[in-house]
Amino acid sequence: MHASSAYLTFITAFALLACSQQPNETATTSRLPQAHNNHQQPASFPETFEAGSKGAYNEADEPLATGPWHFQDALIGSSPQDHKSGERAARMRNLGRVSMRFDAATGVRRITISAAAYGQDGPSTWELWLSRDGGRTYSRTGAPVTTSGPALVPHVFAGI
Repeated sequence: MHASSAYLTFITAFALLACSQQPNETATTSRLPQAHNNHQQPASFPETFEAGSKGAYNEADEPLATGPWHFQDALIGSSPQDHKSGERAARMRNLGRVSMRFDAATGVRRITISAAAYGQDGPSTWELWLSRDGGRTYSRTGAPVTTSGPALVPHVFAGI
């Protein structure tokens, strides 16, 4: 796999954050559930979560427009308290995770994640972790991000 190809995992937020502030993870490398290495070509990004319907926090895979995603203590929310740019958004709580179950296309150099706090919740801190080996190992990309307030704010991770 080329260094520019990445299997992305969003430890706590892709579109929205939920509930309480998360404790920082201290490891620089972590093992997460391994990816289902899908050989089909995923659709173009961005992922908007509009095609999803996962309405509970239970751990499960969800087929989305870009490919299969894994939700752990996370769901696809559509309430007025979910601050979103469309009808739906990813929402996490506690130590929730949202992970792609497929490798991103070769050439990914920048990732933008728009995030806001759920409803009127206080600030939360989240991190972006990447895998370049099909989901076998992960490392944090960039610094932890603190999100607060109801406005979606884009966070750019460049030089990936």
